[in-house]
Amino acid sequence: MAAPYGASLRALCGGPDLVRNDILTGLYRAGPNQYLKVFEEPANGELKYRGFGWVASEGAARLLYMRQGSTRIGVAELPPAILLPKPGMLSVDAIAEYGSRQEPATFARYVNLTHHVSFGPFCYHYELITPRPTDAPIAIEVDRDPDLHSRAA
Repeated sequence: MAAPYGASLRALCGGPDLVRNDILTGLYRAGPNQYLKVFEEPANGELKYRGFGWVASEGAARLLYMRQGSTRIGVAELPPAILLPKPGMLSVDAIAEYGSRQEPATFARYVNLTHHVSFGPFCYHYELITPRPTDAPIAIEVDRDPDLHSRAA
């Protein structure tokens, strides 16, 4: 979703029929592989858009969002091409190289339950601590919060 940060969730979804995960605050399931990240406007409690996440499977969602480290990923879908830096760019090393060149100020690569490669608003998650060259991301998160991506140089 290319919606701007802070857009009203009600305006974006027209009366959203979303499933809220009670364990996690600020996360709503919008479809089988889609999650919306929201925040609550302090003044009126209205839900506002923060970003979104795509997951390859229900197992990937449990691993990433519920932090269930022993969860099996199961049959996983490939990510939508629009969320990749370039068409067909799936490997962790290719995405890391791209991110470190394009967004060096915000680039990070680390392991915390999943192997993460992040830059700008994007965070790519891989299941294995040391992903193989043929592994595709099991989840991609996009956080539109501008304060997170404006690191001082």
